[in-house]
Amino acid sequence: MATTNPTGLRVPEQKRPSGNPIFLDDKKLAKWASELPVANVGETARKLFQTLREFNRSQVESNQRIRSTEQLRESLSYVSANLNKHYLGVRFPLSDKAHKIANLNRELHSGMATAYKAAIIDLLMESNGSPNQDQMTLAIHRCISYLSRVILLSVVVYDAYPKRTWHELHILHRLASRYALGSYTIEDDLEPIATRSSIDEVYRRCLLFSLSSPYKMRQKENIQIFDALLEWSRYTLIYTYDDAPEDNTITIHQDTDLAP
Repeated sequence: MATTNPTGLRVPEQKRPSGNPIFLDDKKLAKWASELPVANVGETARKLFQTLREFNRSQVESNQRIRSTEQLRESLSYVSANLNKHYLGVRFPLSDKAHKIANLNRELHSGMATAYKAAIIDLLMESNGSPNQDQMTLAIHRCISYLSRVILLSVVVYDAYPKRTWHELHILHRLASRYALGSYTIEDDLEPIATRSSIDEVYRRCLLFSLSSPYKMRQKENIQIFDALLEWSRYTLIYTYDDAPEDNTITIHQDTDLAP
């Protein structure tokens, strides 16, 4: 069951973890990640999915949650690249197997976004609304990046976006604006073109991608555009409604679950 909180972000109901799970110990988690059976992508994906599921349903202190989630990023990137091979560049309609693999890839990215959402909520609650600036910036940036890829992974198999994806993207950007974090930059070595970007830029990349008519494009074109737009987003600005110029603008309704 998803739980609600003052931010409006949704995370699963969390309970105190039993035993000594690997995600509570940096060294154990690093060892576990290094020993994943990468030659067997299906098994590695299954282990990642199960670990993320347990992790996101466990009460974990925010600093530990961020460190643990960061350690899972490289493994997820490897798995995702290999899962992509089952449905990119193949004929449509996809087979049931290929579609299930695409859904699994999307769920893995959604699970990563959920981990960062939980960290954001905990950072706010643990600090009585005055979170650590560096940690909050990292968590929001990563969360927007993974939710953006949920949208990309929906588009490349011509599926609808999961409900609440856009609503949570808008919430995250408003949180960053509230704490004046939008212009702070984060390093992301998993990005193929622009490896350092701000929260505003990753959010604007997603807005621009939705305006590019992605459902009318080929898979390869969508991936190329998505990657390039992170750099192009630097040439765009977000205004409040009252301050926006009359020409060359789009409207974003941040209280809705809608793309621009």
